[in-house]
Parts: sequence; C-alpha cells; structure tokens
Amino acid sequence: MLDACCGALFAEGATRIVTDVEASNVASATLMQRNGFSDRVTVTLFVRHAEPAGVLPGKAHRSAKQPSDPAKARLRRATRSDS
Repeated sequence: MLDACCGALFAEGATRIVTDVEASNVASATLMQRNGFSDRVTVTLFVRHAEPAGVLPGKAHRSAKQPSDPAKARLRRATRSDS
C-alpha cells in the first residue's frame, strides 16, 4: 500500500515525499527504509500561539474564529489540488 501511495503522489507531480516517524518507532522506520525513504532531517517543532489581549498566558479560551496564521495559509494554498 505504501508503494502504491508513493507511486500515485509521484504520478501527480510530487518530487519528494516527507514523512514523520518517531525516533523510538523502529518498526515504522524500518518500513520506510525498506520502501526507499532515507533518514535526512530530525526536527522538533515547538509552537506557541499569540494570546488575545488581556488574557494571561496559557489561560486563553478558544473562540470560534481562530487567528489567521500566514504561514499556515501559504502551506494550505501550496498543497491544494487543482482537480
């Protein structure tokens, strides 16, 4: 199934596929390596969102409308399909 998914992505124009495997998940890492993936980059992402004015850090309530994130919007535009 992994090979079929990769084939479909490449057929649609993907030039690379990036996947995330937790360092302790040896089975998944082995599966990826057996299917042509190589270990290239290790990252840890920490994210902190801006708090609304007047709200103490960590105490913000989630409103119905999330704040606009320009980086997230660019990523969504880049990954949308034209079909």
